[in-house]
Amino acid sequence: MIRDIVQVRRFAGVTVTLFATGAMDWRGQTVMDVRFSKGRKRWETGGLAGSPMHADDNVVTACAAVTLSLSQDDVPAWLAAHREAMECEAMDREERARR
Repeated sequence: MIRDIVQVRRFAGVTVTLFATGAMDWRGQTVMDVRFSKGRKRWETGGLAGSPMHADDNVVTACAAVTLSLSQDDVPAWLAAHREAMECEAMDREERARR
């Protein structure tokens, strides 16, 4: 399956890549998959759609994807170890982007 990369950002040393899946949600927003990677370690989750208020490639969308993805119970231990730092950085970036 070919997915288009929407954006790539780093949070607390972890690379976060958002991919467009080609699907749309009930609001017409792009449904995205999210990949977290650090070195050779990777974890992916999917089914996230951005807000109609922000473009898919907006930093606010990436911040929301990080926060929502990391709130899941099945986050691997290597990624859970970075959870707090990533969420704090995401909140800080989102606040700056909204100013």
